[in-house]
Amino acid sequence: MALSVERLGRQSLLTMRPQSCLYVLGVAVILGLQLHCSVTASICGAYAPGDIIIGILSSVHYEIKDLQPWILPDTSACVNFDPVTFVQALASIHTIETINDSGFLPRIKLGYLMCDPCAYASKAVQCVADILAINGSLTVLPDFSKFNPPVKAFLGERYSETSIPSAKLISLYKIPQVACTCSATALSDKLRYTTFFRVIPSNTYQGQALAKLLRHFNWNWIGVVSLDDDYGKGLYQDFAPRAGEEGICFSFSVMVSNYVNVRQRIREAADTIRNSNATVVVLLLRIQQVEMLFEEMIKTNTSRIWIGSNTWPTAQSIMKMKGINKVGEILGTTFITGKIPGFEEYLQNLRPSPGGRNDFIREYKQMRFNCCQQSDHTCPSTCSVTDPQEANDDYLLRAVDVTMAYNQRVAVYAVAHAIKNLLDCSDTACTGDTNFMPYKLVDSLRKVNFTVDNKTYAFNENGDFMTGYDIMMWKNSGDEKISEVVGKFLIKKQDVELDEHKIPWTNNTVPLSRCSEPCPPGTEMSISNISCCYSCTNCSEGYYSNETDQLACKECPKGYGSLPGWTECQKLKIWYLEWSAAYPIVVMIGTVIGVLLLVFSFTVYILHRENPIIKDTLVISCLMKCGLMVSFGGVILFLGDPNDPICRAQQTMYGLGFTLCVSCILVMAVHTFIEIMSSDPVKQRRLRKFNRPFVIIGLLTLTQALICIFWMVFDPVGVVEAPSQTQPLTLNRLCTQGPKYYGFGAMHVYIALLAVLCFLLAFKGRSTETEPIVFSMLIHLFAWFCFIPVYITQDELKSIVQISAIMVSNYGVIFCHFAPKWFKILSEKTESKKEVKTPVGPHTDDRDSGMGFTVRSSVRSVPQSRFSIAESEMSNWDTNSLEFSEVACSSSAAALSDKLRYTSFFRVIPSNIYQTQALAKLLRHFKWSWIGVVSLDDDYGKGIYENFVPYADQEGICRAFHEVLPNYVNVEQRVKEASDIIRNSNASVVVLFLRIQQVEMLFKEMIKTNTSRIWIASNAWSMTRTLMKMKGINKVGEILGTTFITGKIPGFEEYLRNLRPSPGGRNDFIREYKQMRFNCSQQSAHMSPLACSVTDPQEANDDYLLQVVDVTEAYTQRVAVYAVAHAIKKLLQCNNTACPADPNLLPYELVDLLRKVNFTLDNETYAFDENGDFMNGYDIMMWKKDGDEKTSEVVGKFFIKSGNIEIDEHKIPWTNKTVPLSRCSEPCPAGTIKSILKVSCCYNCTNCSAGYYSNETDQLACKECPVGYSSLPGWTECQKLKIWYLEWSAAYPIVVMIGTVIGVLLLVFSFTVYILHRENPIIKDTLVISCLMKSGLMVSFGGVILFLGDPNDPICRAQQTMYGLGFTLCVSCILVMAVHTFIEIMSSDPVKQRRLRKFNRPFVIIGLLTLTQALICIFWMVFDRVKVEETPSQIPLTLNRLCTQGSMYGFGAMHVYIALLAVLCFVLAFKGRSTETEPIIFSMLIHLFAWFCFIPVYITQDELRPIVQISAIMVSNYGVIFCHFTPKWFKIFSEKTISKKEVKTPVGPRTDDCDSGMGYTVRSSSVRSVPQSRFSIAESEMSNWDINSLKISEVSFGSLKRRKSRHQRPRSL
Repeated sequence: MALSVERLGRQSLLTMRPQSCLYVLGVAVILGLQLHCSVTASICGAYAPGDIIIGILSSVHYEIKDLQPWILPDTSACVNFDPVTFVQALASIHTIETINDSGFLPRIKLGYLMCDPCAYASKAVQCVADILAINGSLTVLPDFSKFNPPVKAFLGERYSETSIPSAKLISLYKIPQVACTCSATALSDKLRYTTFFRVIPSNTYQGQALAKLLRHFNWNWIGVVSLDDDYGKGLYQDFAPRAGEEGICFSFSVMVSNYVNVRQRIREAADTIRNSNATVVVLLLRIQQVEMLFEEMIKTNTSRIWIGSNTWPTAQSIMKMKGINKVGEILGTTFITGKIPGFEEYLQNLRPSPGGRNDFIREYKQMRFNCCQQSDHTCPSTCSVTDPQEANDDYLLRAVDVTMAYNQRVAVYAVAHAIKNLLDCSDTACTGDTNFMPYKLVDSLRKVNFTVDNKTYAFNENGDFMTGYDIMMWKNSGDEKISEVVGKFLIKKQDVELDEHKIPWTNNTVPLSRCSEPCPPGTEMSISNISCCYSCTNCSEGYYSNETDQLACKECPKGYGSLPGWTECQKLKIWYLEWSAAYPIVVMIGTVIGVLLLVFSFTVYILHRENPIIKDTLVISCLMKCGLMVSFGGVILFLGDPNDPICRAQQTMYGLGFTLCVSCILVMAVHTFIEIMSSDPVKQRRLRKFNRPFVIIGLLTLTQALICIFWMVFDPVGVVEAPSQTQPLTLNRLCTQGPKYYGFGAMHVYIALLAVLCFLLAFKGRSTETEPIVFSMLIHLFAWFCFIPVYITQDELKSIVQISAIMVSNYGVIFCHFAPKWFKILSEKTESKKEVKTPVGPHTDDRDSGMGFTVRSSVRSVPQSRFSIAESEMSNWDTNSLEFSEVACSSSAAALSDKLRYTSFFRVIPSNIYQTQALAKLLRHFKWSWIGVVSLDDDYGKGIYENFVPYADQEGICRAFHEVLPNYVNVEQRVKEASDIIRNSNASVVVLFLRIQQVEMLFKEMIKTNTSRIWIASNAWSMTRTLMKMKGINKVGEILGTTFITGKIPGFEEYLRNLRPSPGGRNDFIREYKQMRFNCSQQSAHMSPLACSVTDPQEANDDYLLQVVDVTEAYTQRVAVYAVAHAIKKLLQCNNTACPADPNLLPYELVDLLRKVNFTLDNETYAFDENGDFMNGYDIMMWKKDGDEKTSEVVGKFFIKSGNIEIDEHKIPWTNKTVPLSRCSEPCPAGTIKSILKVSCCYNCTNCSAGYYSNETDQLACKECPVGYSSLPGWTECQKLKIWYLEWSAAYPIVVMIGTVIGVLLLVFSFTVYILHRENPIIKDTLVISCLMKSGLMVSFGGVILFLGDPNDPICRAQQTMYGLGFTLCVSCILVMAVHTFIEIMSSDPVKQRRLRKFNRPFVIIGLLTLTQALICIFWMVFDRVKVEETPSQIPLTLNRLCTQGSMYGFGAMHVYIALLAVLCFVLAFKGRSTETEPIIFSMLIHLFAWFCFIPVYITQDELRPIVQISAIMVSNYGVIFCHFTPKWFKIFSEKTISKKEVKTPVGPRTDDCDSGMGYTVRSSSVRSVPQSRFSIAESEMSNWDINSLKISEVSFGSLKRRKSRHQRPRSL
């Protein structure tokens, strides 16, 4: 439903019916289609009608008249006509007309709607909003993919400053925007700017091009002047690291304003340039600022080498400046240009498009040819012109380099080609609908590949062109200059190519701008902290340098490696699952066989589709096969050289394919479960209403698809090459499953849940028909339980184990579900045996994989609430354009103080400018001059670092490193890299401009290696209690930082303890919090321990928020609300009793009052300064140890007015009351060695590595620890290695002993009960075997005790032998009972039954099986002895004393033997399934699950072997106790359950299998027949029937008829 951004009551939205919603939506679309330029006459500057309208944003004027801070400008008052932008806009219009005239889009005419943002960000947003508005209101939808405006695409804007805010709004509406000159790197982020394209490269490459150009001429000492807007800041941030990589140092970096005091800042920049010895200056400015700067240079004849960014190197107005030759040489980069056919003639005969209007052409001609309007562009003969609108000349060709407009032609053709592809155009017609949804054009643009003027173009994955740059040089031409292309920057080669002979250097010598002597190949430059000079150090391992003066050694190319100091790399071996390797060949063979089996199965099903066995299951069986086929296809993608699309496809194909298969199986299980509910017809009828097979399959598969989509969007997979842990000079090329594994885990957990549900439902309705479901799901679960531990612990084996698990799962389904049916069909024997008639009507036979009945469903209307738009989404809007005031409490970015761009923004905190000043003062106070910085790659991180650098420089603080962490992708990887840099740096102080999440990840890396530093926190995380409570937080070191001045909010703590929505209102966030906190079924880290005892979560409360959050931080929220309230009070002329003024105030009125507000709150006076900020300073915090956690305390303050910091030194508990050092040339203390630089006297101190130490200062080499001793990095002495084993006094052994004692007591108790009640029918016939089982378990528990304590060789042998023999004895007894049950169900075949009974010798079987295990153990101990070994531990300074198991042959044989017995027990018990066999089934499942999980961990984790084996033994033992013995105790003591458990059967006596006993008699009565009327169900409900359930019931009773009653069977074993 489309909503207007006007005053519309919320209640009317909530109560409006869906039919009304559709009606309003239709009206909105119709109104949108009728939009034309007259609707936006006040802002639309040019318009031409067409079938498809393209919006054009072009700043024909580059300034707004009388722009002042705080005052929302008159956006219609644009001044200073810009011929360059005007020509670019005309190039777009000319290209549109050319396309229309050429018939490129047959029978379709392109129109345009052009707006002038005047180089002002808010005006750009206003332009977009007006173009998209319908009847003056901007449309808001819950899903903008359904928004169909008349404007299908946007072109422009010219400047990044205006494109960034407009792109956010355009992306919200899913309309494509194609820019020609906006090169800001941020616009490549397709998470934020999803529909933005550009026909130029990103500034990332321009920064690289500029750096490569400087490097080419060996200029490593330069100055930079940049613009204070998104373009200048962004390009500087892209250029600075590239320059650093190329060994280029900045003598100075000056930023000039874009709006206010421009002349003054230009003069200051000119003075800086004159006073610097840097002969090369890079100008990242617009044309206007370059003109002003060159004017200052010309005044003093200051000559430099100027390097220009793409904005001005082709500006003819600068080339024609008077005295331009005095400024020196000029080079720069520009986008690749070209000639537009017919464009010069068009400019010389300028007129509006036919049927349209163009106010910009009219304005230009008035300015050019009107005698009354004198300007710089006025024609000398203008007064002789009769009608200015009919006059023309070639002025634009002389004033503007029209080849720079070539990209406009490319952009229009890009849109045209995308439209052509979207509309399926031929040479004569376009068959598609011109009223298409804009998001479809976005998708078409992403894929477009077209040729213009014999050049091929396409957008890359970031929506950019990779066309490179031209390198320009200005040459003298009389008193002016002319530009010439002297080279190119090729993005693919990432280097510049110059024609040296075209560059006329004086004396043919390149001017110098260097600082130090060149570093030879094999070394890199190590920059000193004092100056920009550098020393030369050898390249490290994996890096090389083959040229001189490398700022950083080059990382060996992909597939290559090197040793330290190498000048070249050797090729590394890349490991992946190559097609020719043995395992992939086996996988391919297995996959081909699997596919052939599926094809064969499909063929059999089609040829025998009328066969009763498959007739009713054909469709769903085919769906299962399709799912398995897709799953097998995903297996193939695991082989070969991986890439990102393949990595995404392999997981998605398996996830969707196998989910489809399991969904079909679940439908059958649900169907069977419903039909066994015949004893409760009411419940059965209710459940049948939900039995919609294909709806269930679709929904379950769709859910998996959504999981995969969210996974690939928010946690995308990719390819990573990691060093091999086992093979030197080898890289493992593997697919990652996303940085956080959330999507990967969700996909597999979802399938596992479906599989478990299938198993439970099928087991509940157990019969021969449900066997395929039970066994196939068990196979799948076993395979994946084995897969998980290996996958987590062994990176190199991830692909192999996942392939194996998929193959096992797929073949499990094939052989359990399809193979039996092939056999039945081809043998032609089962049809008559399996037919079962139903009480009424036709029905389907859902045997295992499909259901042949029809499902009808209706589509329900979507609740209106689904279309409500959260207020938080308004953050995407530019509130300045809406004239609303905004008061922030924690947004401290310095840019928000700019009241020319953010005219209505206020905040009750200081700007980051003051925070960075406070941090620099804090560092200076403790004399920390050598620091590291880690910042975030977002507006906050970039802005605060940019503000921090000049203040740090002023205080003489140098940076050892600066790492930038991404905010969205590859965060974990970059955090690990940053943590490595921190560990490897000798800076003991690290400033973190990060968010809480990144700090937490970084601290976790630090805690792993006990890395301690002094951390300086920005306000973003300095008061975070979750960090203070991190496990091991005290290991990271000391933490100081700044925070906004806090306070206590009266009554707020009580409010949080009694949290509820405001009266008459609603608060979904409180509801969500309480559900998360007090709902027992929603597990989360915040759930209350008492959640499960809470009746109504919404009525529950506690003080949890007070525990986890420092509520004093919220004090600024109180101040902000009172600031707004005081302004409103003044605006409404409120007194103590009433507010007489109209509350329906205009927002801009409130802005003006907020500027002037001055109020007192809690005895403090507050007022906004001229930038809309508070000047209340900062508290200086220090985190102090509080047990295993930390607490924060105020230890000082920073006063903004004085610019000083005050610290209470006695509150800071430095170790030994000595402030730690963080300097460059201080002595290296004990525990470190000196790393001397070759050029300067500064040296680095590096920690001794693990196993080494130094006990004196200034050591050149660390000493190795003696045998039996070791150390951690940086230690001054060695410590004796600790020997680890399962000590009796440790926590885990104590738990094990308690568990063992309890287990033994339970066995003794069970034995006593059995002896005392030995005549009880429940246990009378099983007494002896039960006692043998208990004896085996007793021995097994005894083996557990031997795992504890200091091991030796005899103990190691005894612990395994006792477990093996004890548990084998137990399982042998269970097997005897399973065999006995299996024989008794063979009553339908008396001959076979009698034969089997001959072999039913329980004690012989038990003895032989146990003796076999004894022989295995004897051979193991004789030929493959176990013994004790000491191996290094992952725990520092520790050796693990563990029992080895020899070559693992005997160990494996023992466990495999037990596993085979357990599997045999399970199969036989499942075959004769009843309540008697349930204990066998579940106890063996518990054992198998425990050991299948144990094996992978046992193999991969040496240190955990005894622990996991003990755990597996204990789980197995307790599984037997609780499944076999506990139920019988209960029955014996209750003596009530036998009669309650009787089941009446149709004929004859039958047995009642209680749960675990054997050999007692239960009599039953007959089951009454069900009246026929009970089965009369409407035809619509008959589709929900599954006669399989009736077959199951009938077969079950039939089998009972054939079985002997219990009193006819042998009563003992």
